[in-house]
Amino acid sequence: MLEKYFDEEELKEVYEGYEESVLANLDEKNIQNIINYLEKNTTITKDILLYYLDLFTIDVNEFIRKFEKLKQLLGENYEILLENKMDYLERMYTL
Repeated sequence: MLEKYFDEEELKEVYEGYEESVLANLDEKNIQNIINYLEKNTTITKDILLYYLDLFTIDVNEFIRKFEKLKQLLGENYEILLENKMDYLERMYTL
């Protein structure tokens, strides 16, 4: 399923970087729904997918709620902040 989102090198990085349990909990429909949402809200969707794939195990509605909360916390320049420091996404684990 992940082959449609990543090239061969990225896939290798994903499989080496994430535990089997994370990969097993991925749902293609959920991933696509989150991608659709992110594409309307940021230009770094692919980077988020690659480096924060575990966030895509969160139900899309919960993901949107958390991302909207993160946007509020970061302010109107949230996209610039995320582009420069994706670590802000880690706050979504606790929102």
